[in-house]
Amino acid sequence: MRIRALDAGADDYLELPYDAEDLKARVRALLRRAPALTAPIIHLGDVRLDTNTQRVVIRDHEVALTAKEYAILEYMARNPDALIARSVLWDHVWDANHDPASRALEVHISNIRRKISQHSRDVVLHCRRGAGYVLKVHSDARGTD
Repeated sequence: MRIRALDAGADDYLELPYDAEDLKARVRALLRRAPALTAPIIHLGDVRLDTNTQRVVIRDHEVALTAKEYAILEYMARNPDALIARSVLWDHVWDANHDPASRALEVHISNIRRKISQHSRDVVLHCRRGAGYVLKVHSDARGTD
């Protein structure tokens, strides 16, 4: 059955019963392919993310982010003003072997917040204690190419 499905055009095939971690990993892999279907440049006020080069530019200043910081910021930039739970960010950025008790996410969020606030007047990263994070964009500064 798996070979017929793949030959018929399926991208992947998961046999029952399936492992939940295997399913999550496959979904993450498919989501990594999704940026090709979206605009390569994300504009959020004075912040510009180039998804092809993974560069962040704020008012003519290139902001140096680590790979994890960039992945977090890009995910949030694709969902501005949305409350994003910690678990969603963990699932999007880390693999199944992460330690959910780790403070790594908070450290990365703090670094992103500091780096953005040095140059941007339009974008602020908020924490909603116990709920998650929100990337706020001033309403008059929103736009996407």
